[in-house]
Amino acid sequence: MRIDWSDNFTSGGEEGCKITKLSDTAPGSIRPDVVCESADREGHPYKEIILMKKIDEKTIFTRETQDGKFKRSGGSMAYCPDNA
Repeated sequence: MRIDWSDNFTSGGEEGCKITKLSDTAPGSIRPDVVCESADREGHPYKEIILMKKIDEKTIFTRETQDGKFKRSGGSMAYCPDNA
């Protein structure tokens, strides 16, 4: 997953999502609400939610909805700022 905060855009695989709202949910945690487009959805945008929690200086835990529901458990990801 790649997040471009300056353009309010996130992407992963063949999916691209515009961040429409960003909420602080707890210390070290954020919730981006996104509208996504994917080639397999034939140009029909859809809404999803991403939950992110900072674990340490190099790791975040992410969980995202699929078809509007939290179906997957999520997992840890390396955090790599652009200036690294």
